[in-house]
Amino acid sequence: GEPAKGYAPQIAALLKNRSYNVQLSLAHACEEMGTTTEEYLLQIAVSLLTSTHDYVRRVVVKAFAAMGESAKEYLPQIATRLEDTDADVRLAAVQTLGTMGESTKGYLPQIVALLKDTHVMVRMTVIETLKTMGESAKECFPLIATLLKDMDNNVRGVAVQALGTMGESAEEYLPQIVTLLEDTDNNLQVAAVQALGAMGAPAKGYAPQIAALLKD
Repeated sequence: GEPAKGYAPQIAALLKNRSYNVQLSLAHACEEMGTTTEEYLLQIAVSLLTSTHDYVRRVVVKAFAAMGESAKEYLPQIATRLEDTDADVRLAAVQTLGTMGESTKGYLPQIVALLKDTHVMVRMTVIETLKTMGESAKECFPLIATLLKDMDNNVRGVAVQALGTMGESAEEYLPQIVTLLEDTDNNLQVAAVQALGAMGAPAKGYAPQIAALLKD
């Protein structure tokens, strides 16, 4: 904080040090600084976004999520990590951008592109993030619906849960959701039933299929 401002030049000099331990220490310092408005600290965080060390980039991307309004100025730099070579960094970038509300809307195309990521956790995190963004991400739900056929059951489960949050607005996806009632994965069946229940009246026509599950 304030007492450390006088040492900004020395701290900045450390950024030229490529040592993993030094950079990680700086990243953790950024992580602990909270909702800072100190420009030199924010610049340190931005510099570490391009560290050659995957874990350093991951830590500092997560640090931006705790900075509140101060971090929004650096959205373009944070968004570059959506294309990071490391899956955990991409995942952290999606999570961090998801905490920034409407400010993130301009980066929806890059976030949505990760619905096709090769890593399961990235795809799941994108779905969860879009779900929390509400109306601003409504246009993305047709793409989420395509993941009801994902190869991974966990991704399919998160996708059906996300569609369930739309309530009656998800009526057009009813046929795809209903097919999950016959899936061999019990968790997927439960998620589908819950999604149908959240849709109310439009889902009433599928009551027989839901009732059939009660006999299993």
